[in-house]
Amino acid sequence: MIKGNSTLRETCDVAHSTGPIYYRNSFEKKYVTCKETQYNGIYNVDPCFKNEGVVTTSNASISASIEQASAKTGSYVARVTGNAGSNSSNAVYRISECAINVTNGMKLSYSINPANSAGRYAYVDLLCSDGTYISSKGYSSNGTAMGTSAKGNVGSWTDYTFTFGDGQTAGKKIVAVVLRQSGASGSYTASFDNIIISDNGGNTPVVETVTVTFKNGNNTVESYTINKGASISAFPEIAAEDGKIFAGWYTQNVTLNSVSAVNSAANKVATLGAVNENKTYYAGWINIGTVSKDAKDSYASGSTVSEFELMGVQVRITNPSGLRFITRISDKLVGEIQALNGSNASLRPSSANAKGIGYGTVTILASKLNGTLVKDESATTVAKGAVVCPAVSNFMDYDGYVLYTCVVKGIPVKNYKSDIAARPYITYKDANGTTRTYYITEVGTASAGGGYKTSIYNAAQAMINTAGTDAATRSWLQTNIINAAN
Repeated sequence: MIKGNSTLRETCDVAHSTGPIYYRNSFEKKYVTCKETQYNGIYNVDPCFKNEGVVTTSNASISASIEQASAKTGSYVARVTGNAGSNSSNAVYRISECAINVTNGMKLSYSINPANSAGRYAYVDLLCSDGTYISSKGYSSNGTAMGTSAKGNVGSWTDYTFTFGDGQTAGKKIVAVVLRQSGASGSYTASFDNIIISDNGGNTPVVETVTVTFKNGNNTVESYTINKGASISAFPEIAAEDGKIFAGWYTQNVTLNSVSAVNSAANKVATLGAVNENKTYYAGWINIGTVSKDAKDSYASGSTVSEFELMGVQVRITNPSGLRFITRISDKLVGEIQALNGSNASLRPSSANAKGIGYGTVTILASKLNGTLVKDESATTVAKGAVVCPAVSNFMDYDGYVLYTCVVKGIPVKNYKSDIAARPYITYKDANGTTRTYYITEVGTASAGGGYKTSIYNAAQAMINTAGTDAATRSWLQTNIINAAN
């Protein structure tokens, strides 16, 4: 019963379904006998067509209608007919307008009965508000593509269900249900029944995801798929590389071959905040190269020397005596590392300490090594029994580099012939603020650019056999090391 003086309306707005069934159409009609016989006739039971019409055609024609026929269920079907000029033709006919937001697990299902071979290439598709079609995302049902592909068999009904509610379609709105034909030429006819869009009883919005990839050159170090707007808790670990100091993560591939290059690399990833789009970050490295040899340097030969190298070993005879390992580090390398992060300003020995930013040497009895001096190259932890010896002063200052030492003191006589391994390190903060430690390569020989392993006995014997060693030093070494050990 209608009361009041409201203006008569020809249409009545009904809110769109909020699921779990968003759209259902079996195209059914029914003959109704009315008390007032002038209203007798066939009426739609299902919504049937709504603002139907051709959306687009390319070298093809298309039309659709509701026909009484041998249906999958009931007595009526939606029939599409037309002609395709070639296999690449395309024709789209809207059978119903709608307004459906894509939800998680949403599905499209329908039945098809092709009347001829070209009709097998007719199908149901969903047009989105951005002009794209859901079938373009590559969904399939038991190996049959949602879009252009042969479906069903001529003269019989086949059911299909395509699940499309996922990250690819997140945020999209379906604005029309359409019938399409593409992929086969010639005249085509196909019937459709029971077109349903549902979400299996749920109404959970699709969670859109993004991918964050960390690469080292062309190789992927780590890749994370996270919800859009979320963040990653920490930068991934990256394997150490001999002769290279890890500089941090950057939004582009960078070449860090000078202090100015490090300073100008403004594309470093300062923080890992919310990620709203796919991101790729690249590992930056500082190469340990060579610098010109200072003419006053009698410890090295050749015209160039390595920027960071354990040069060798000697016995310190002044009190406190011990086994002295000598390492070279260049001013250029120190400057590049300092430019990575303001915290690296204390890298020089005057501020270095065993637990903080600085460089030095790790030593250990070689018999305690289990294959390597440092168990975890990406961390500052060292093998059990190792001693961290930070550089606290320069042993020698040269043009472009300095030498620093680590003296192993108080070696028991019983260990005079026992090898002691040494491996220089640099502890620093990378461009992203992560504390890292770089170690010179595995224990080998100084001439190979790696760590060094020898005993105080062998070092004393080598110094005795060196022509430049003075008589007093030879005598001290013979008495206090060689004779004592024997």
